[in-house]
Amino acid sequence: MRYGWLAILLVAASGVACSVFRSNPAMAGEEITVSVDNRNFYDATVFVRWQSNRQRVGVVTGHARGTFTVPWRAPQIQVEVELLAGGRLSGDRVTVSPGDAIEVEVPAQPGRLLTRVR
Repeated sequence: MRYGWLAILLVAASGVACSVFRSNPAMAGEEITVSVDNRNFYDATVFVRWQSNRQRVGVVTGHARGTFTVPWRAPQIQVEVELLAGGRLSGDRVTVSPGDAIEVEVPAQPGRLLTRVR
């Protein structure tokens, strides 16, 4: 019986989330591209941080490149990477506009992410 209420709650919450997304023109159809050059041996899970919200973007295997598209949500963004073997790397907070492309380089040795906006 309690699982029925949980299902109803989840359906209601998803409906509200969809209506919020549709009603906010800054979120609908405006995107940025995040390109990651992982020069590290370990797989990198990529996250973007909009203000206090952290969003998982995807995974780039070791010594590979990956490109992701994410909705634009705010004028500033920070890219973070968690390496498979442990450890978190962060880039500088950069200013972005819809349509911008961010290039991120994950260093081979532990350090800071190099982040550029194009």
